[in-house]
Amino acid sequence: MAPAGDTQFKELDKRASAHTPFFSVASDASNHGTTKLFPLSVRYWTPELGVQTKVLDFYEDNDETSAAINYQIVTKLKESGLELDRISAYSADNASLNYRRYNSVFQKLKENNNYILKANCVAHIVHNSAKYAGDRLNIDIENVVNKNFSHFSSSAKRIEELKSIYAFVEMEYQSLLRYVPTRWLSLWPAVKRLYDNWAPIKSYFLSLGEEQCPKSLWRLFKDDQDGECITLELQVYLAFLSNVLKVFHNTALVLEQEDGTVCELYDMMFTLKTKLQQRQIS
Repeated sequence: MAPAGDTQFKELDKRASAHTPFFSVASDASNHGTTKLFPLSVRYWTPELGVQTKVLDFYEDNDETSAAINYQIVTKLKESGLELDRISAYSADNASLNYRRYNSVFQKLKENNNYILKANCVAHIVHNSAKYAGDRLNIDIENVVNKNFSHFSSSAKRIEELKSIYAFVEMEYQSLLRYVPTRWLSLWPAVKRLYDNWAPIKSYFLSLGEEQCPKSLWRLFKDDQDGECITLELQVYLAFLSNVLKVFHNTALVLEQEDGTVCELYDMMFTLKTKLQQRQIS
């Protein structure tokens, strides 16, 4: 039989642990010049405060191995008085370093707490679904968007020439947008902007002529010859993507909201699936 004092101590320890909410932990890595930075955050819920997200630390570490990341997470949590057995989930991007079957950050964390759940980045998955589906098209839409953007981004003269065409067709000038692969919400706005401004953009490149227009863009904007309908095909793709990508964009926007919870995730993904199926039917 355990001594009475020992039993009381265990009861006090159990009560103190009960007051510490379960929490999820999230980590990431980003480059700032030659410096590798790691934000570390925790998320938890209490009846009094609701859902809370807090940045626990923002540290520098040139070692990006799974062992180093796990060590930093465990150390930072312990320094903050947070017990590893209170971790409910681990969230990070979908890189194999974080979630592969063996020797990943997730698997190393499970050595301390076998009940931890994988909280993959669903917004990343949604973005990749749209991106890889777009790769099945006959035209590389990402390249088209960025080629158009880069042509004007570094030349005030070209922008002024383009603005004169906008004025001629009585349209309000809008600068083209760039698609950045690591900025998931940048694809649809960039495609939509190019589609909305198709007429003046096409007129501008045709006015340059074949000698002045970049070859990759001239092929897209030149007058149809020999039965090739590249210009019309691109315009159709832009119209299609302007509509469909909006569905993925809105879903990612909801997924990135600060107050979202796993309890709402099924409804979000089911809504996305339903909207895509409705478009297939129609």
